[in-house]
Amino acid sequence: MSAALLFVVTIAVMTGAALQRLSGTGLALVTAPILSVLLGPVSGVLTVNLCSVISAAMLLPVVRAEIAWSKYRLLAPAALVGAVPGAWLAVSLPTRMNATAGVATPALMVYALASRWPHRSFAATLQPFFLTVATGSLLLKLPTADFSALSWSVLAAAVFALPTGIAVAGFLRHKVDADRARRLAIILAYLGALAAIVRAVLIG
Repeated sequence: MSAALLFVVTIAVMTGAALQRLSGTGLALVTAPILSVLLGPVSGVLTVNLCSVISAAMLLPVVRAEIAWSKYRLLAPAALVGAVPGAWLAVSLPTRMNATAGVATPALMVYALASRWPHRSFAATLQPFFLTVATGSLLLKLPTADFSALSWSVLAAAVFALPTGIAVAGFLRHKVDADRARRLAIILAYLGALAAIVRAVLIG
């Protein structure tokens, strides 16, 4: 694994983790398409799943007081049901998974706006939601996914980047508008998804 690739992975995960802390979302939206391009669809998606579990677990104690548990209990079961075909896609049609990773977040944002869900509570509630969905997705992939495709050096870089990004965002939280951070996450995700689509077309 080249130093340049590890550097890009570290920056991508650090940026996603920082956005996750600032706006409640951003990690999967930013890293899934980027890591799928850099690492390949199977290793990329598995790495994102692991990062999502670790990031949400780190943030959960920080935002626990603002979590709307009633909304979490409403949203999480439906997402877990959706994780079943998602896990099948990741194994059976891995190049197609680039386009499906992270698609729940925009829908959740629409729901939050339509229901006038206060942003701080929305952002906090996303953390147990992401923890549940990412853990469920990993468990569903255990019987069939090729975990040997994972790179230990990439995982080490990601594990270093996650708390670093969260810590940096903690210092910036009162200076950066959360809505701007969320818009930036969506823009980056669409750019990364476009790159993943181009790669899928080129490799057939």
